[in-house]
Amino acid sequence: MKKNQFRKLLVVFIISIMLLNMSVFAAENDTYEVTGTSEETGSIREGDVFIYNLTIENKSGGDLTDVAISITGDFAVVSGANLDIATIVAGNTVERAIPLTYSGSGDDLNILVQDASGVDSILFSTTIANTRSTGSSSSSGDTNTDKYFPTFSLDFGSTPTFYAGQKKTLSFEIENTSTYSGKDVQVKIIADDDSPFLDINNGLLTNKTTIAGNDSKTVSMTVETKAGAKSGYYTVPVEIISKNVYGVSQTKERNIQVEVVNNNVLPNVVISDLKIKNEILTPGQDDTILLELKNIGTLDIKNMNVSLEGTKINEITLVADSSEKQIKSIDAKKTDFVTFNVNVSDKLDVDRLELTLKLDYFDENGGSYTQTVPVYLDILQQGSGLYDYGFEVTSLPSAVVPGDEFKIKYNLTNNSQVTQEDLKLTLSSDGNFVFKSQPIIIVNEIAAGETQSFEYTLIANKDMVSNNYPTYITLESLHNSDVSRKEYLGVFVSGENNKNSKPKIIVDNYSFGKDMILAGETFDLEVTFFNTSNTMGIQNAKVSISSDEGAFVPVNTSSSFYIENIAVKEMYTHTMTFKAKSDLNVRTYNIIADIEYEDSNGNSYDKSDNPYVANEKMAIPVMQELRLEVEEINVPEMMPVFQPYEIYVEFFNMGKSPLENMMVTTSGDFEVTDGKFFVGSFNAGSNEYYSCTIMAMEEGPQEGVIKFEYEDAVGEKHSFEKTFAFEAFPQPEQTDMEFPGDFEGGGEFPMEEETKGFPWIPVVIVIVIIGVVVVVIKKKVQKKKEMALDE
Repeated sequence: MKKNQFRKLLVVFIISIMLLNMSVFAAENDTYEVTGTSEETGSIREGDVFIYNLTIENKSGGDLTDVAISITGDFAVVSGANLDIATIVAGNTVERAIPLTYSGSGDDLNILVQDASGVDSILFSTTIANTRSTGSSSSSGDTNTDKYFPTFSLDFGSTPTFYAGQKKTLSFEIENTSTYSGKDVQVKIIADDDSPFLDINNGLLTNKTTIAGNDSKTVSMTVETKAGAKSGYYTVPVEIISKNVYGVSQTKERNIQVEVVNNNVLPNVVISDLKIKNEILTPGQDDTILLELKNIGTLDIKNMNVSLEGTKINEITLVADSSEKQIKSIDAKKTDFVTFNVNVSDKLDVDRLELTLKLDYFDENGGSYTQTVPVYLDILQQGSGLYDYGFEVTSLPSAVVPGDEFKIKYNLTNNSQVTQEDLKLTLSSDGNFVFKSQPIIIVNEIAAGETQSFEYTLIANKDMVSNNYPTYITLESLHNSDVSRKEYLGVFVSGENNKNSKPKIIVDNYSFGKDMILAGETFDLEVTFFNTSNTMGIQNAKVSISSDEGAFVPVNTSSSFYIENIAVKEMYTHTMTFKAKSDLNVRTYNIIADIEYEDSNGNSYDKSDNPYVANEKMAIPVMQELRLEVEEINVPEMMPVFQPYEIYVEFFNMGKSPLENMMVTTSGDFEVTDGKFFVGSFNAGSNEYYSCTIMAMEEGPQEGVIKFEYEDAVGEKHSFEKTFAFEAFPQPEQTDMEFPGDFEGGGEFPMEEETKGFPWIPVVIVIVIIGVVVVVIKKKVQKKKEMALDE
């Protein structure tokens, strides 16, 4: 064999061996040049989806139209993927990222590319590395991608309770019941018109998180309940938004059950004061009526329309005025007023008129209301003498609680020039009040200009409901009972209809300063307790703290504490220090507060003899410390340039928590083959093996790093790097190598020359190269066998 021929064969042999380790394949004819690479993510098993990147160059000299791509072999195109190409301009290239699924048998991938005519075509065949055969027959065609999406369920524990008009942090567990990981997982509450919740921050959404297959995480969101939401149970739609590991999105709808408790007092308007410009309306004269309107509810009033009804031409009419007025808003417990210019008919012969004020308005959440309120107007009748008295209410409660005692006080002033005698004052009401004092008072004498004070004591019946009850004080003469003057006042009863009067204490909010607690960690828990009652305080509350499976132990304190009192609608905050046990599993544990208390009257039981107790739970997510242990990297201290060498390393999860979405990569001052390895979910107590092939491209010291990237149980990203170094030395000079047969004159080798001048150096180099290639191939085969056994 000639020297040059031997060299050519040697080069062909080395190139062939090197091509076995390349992941880029190509096919070419006069029309197309096709190349492809696989985005390897570790072992590929039956049903796994991965991306194959295809590049097609048009070499025909003309445009190619309606180019179609067909896939056959042991892989199939994922359903819904578009492979058609409208046009490939002459000399241009196009790329397609093709999602493929593995049939479970074989590793052959055939790609047919052809234009609309079907004449210009090319068949590109390759193999896919890292396939894991399951023994099933190969198949082709569409694949149902739904089986690659995660499936989720929501666990709220007991039915969540919300209080109208308040914000609350809602925490719950979302569980991935499938074997497929989910990325960018979010839960969204649909806050539509029928929902009890307000749509705040452009959607009620949890933060994005990653949840591995057969795993769960605790998430939370801030929810604000509408102030006007009615008490009761609601079915609320939610959306679970996620992506699979390949970035394909999906949205699934679920329904959850929630309870709403509304202790708010709905808007209610009363006439808190009525004033006449000239103190009393006189027949035949113009005057101005001022009506002060008070919102006695706990919700603000918006866009109120006020209409005065009941005016008649022969009684009282409006003068250059409209019967409709507008009030922009009345805040809770606040007042505003309207005025009407009127004229009383000179033919009117009664001492009292009753008109109606019609009110149409909205609350702060858009709820609409219509209400009518009576307006009583006293008319001066000449000669009666009863309008020579000034009448002023000096004490009237803004709201009365059923069962409570209250007082009404007023002053009566004689504005006439003479002493008046024998007057009768009578208190009456449309409400079911009990009079502790006599409702009738006789005034024997009141001097000119004198003011006398009077007082009534009443009790609101326990069965009274929330309403404004018209109440009157009538002034009349004992000598002429046909003539009387009636003063109107309203008494508002704020009753909770006995079903809500029971004071109730809840955990309104709690915080421990972070998203998760590490097992073995000490933390402070701040808890805010809220008395939801509108009418009754609580006192002498004993709070006993425990936790699921004794997960959290109080530090330097007792497991119970005392609250002296919490007033109506007030809050109390308490902080305790806990230590989480070091052997806790990665999950959510509850801290439970058992509360025993009394109402402000010292009762430990309600009217139905039920004890005043409460049980509140606070969810605390726990995770274990992450412990990734990496062995020393197997890499030589010296290696020649342009020669491939496999390096490898073994790593372990020494913690008690899985490492999610783990990816291992290699980079450095050299070329890397098979440098990415997607581990996925790296379970606690597991070990893995990683290898890649490197080749130095220049002489001198070389540095590299193997990087481990992963996420913890709450989706937070972590990374760990392991560095390595080696020296790259030049290959031995081969220019003066002599091979058998290179001697002058040709012919047969002289036997004695063969013995004396045998070229050992080039032979040794060839043997070394072949040995390195054999070792690399052998290690790859061995690694595949070990991975198959691990599975």
